[in-house]
Amino acid sequence: MFKTPEERLSEIQLYDMVAEEMANGEQVRGLWFKAIADSEGDEEKAKPLYLKYRVQMIRDEWAYAEKVATQKAEQEREAAEQEREEAERQTEFKF
Repeated sequence: MFKTPEERLSEIQLYDMVAEEMANGEQVRGLWFKAIADSEGDEEKAKPLYLKYRVQMIRDEWAYAEKVATQKAEQEREAAEQEREEAERQTEFKF
């Protein structure tokens, strides 16, 4: 299931974070109702489902944020490269 100790620790931290959210009544409403629906209305069965769904949601959010950051960094790198090339072209024309 987990390849590294770091992945295991990350998983445990995620579950702890979601447990804290739940203890404070901070469920994501739509996700909570999905868990209830998937447990056929049984709120006791919905709790572990919600926990699992929320952990996956956080993983997905982190993966998406990483993807967006990577794309932004690539766009910035390309823009800097274009600026450098344009500056070189303008320098060439001055001579």
